Amino acid sequence: MAASLVEVKSISKTFTRKAKAAGGSTVHKALDTVSFTMDRPERIALIGPSGSGKSTLLRAISGLHTIDRGQGTVSVLGRPVQTNGRLSGDVRSIRANMGLIAQQFNLVGRLSLFTNVALGFLGKMSAVRGLFGLWNRDEKQRVMKALDHVGVAAMAGQRANTLSGGQQQRGAIARAIVQGAKVVLADEPVASLDPVTARKVMKLLVELNERDQVGVI
Repeated sequence: MAASLVEVKSISKTFTRKAKAAGGSTVHKALDTVSFTMDRPERIALIGPSGSGKSTLLRAISGLHTIDRGQGTVSVLGRPVQTNGRLSGDVRSIRANMGLIAQQFNLVGRLSLFTNVALGFLGKMSAVRGLFGLWNRDEKQRVMKALDHVGVAAMAGQRANTLSGGQQQRGAIARAIVQGAKVVLADEPVASLDPVTARKVMKLLVELNERDQVGVI
């Protein structure tokens, strides 16, 4: 039996913040024994008001947030990301199979769009090649093909911070394509975009799921 793309079992996440009153604190439980499984490349929508834990759940799946200790596991492609609040030693290699798309685009503004997309190879190449941007011919072709697919190939040489929000978000999707991600975690990917651009970005995420068989949350 094939491993689930994503498996979340009984995870909780509690945040404690210092209150203004001296010595006081407030406790907020963002996740409370959450469980779900993505067995095949499907699209899952997390719906809820601001502060309900949607972003926290995505960050827990990627290992950017550690869950509360004592219970719960998060696995991707059958490999544990974290267990009982402790990250796996293999979390970096597991993340190589996850694409992260966020409201803030997560592109490096001073780098070209091409370089930002090529950074999707970092999890599967040597640190030296990645540090100096030593992409081989095949990698360069894959980057340009991905940029062309999402409709921003003409902007490949532009700095990311000179692009519109929609162009940057399409660049983030192109990065997930070259990364070969099996799962994409999209945290409010269209929240900062106008309605027309938002529809284009959502269409690309649907294509990523249906054409490339990538799970999208």
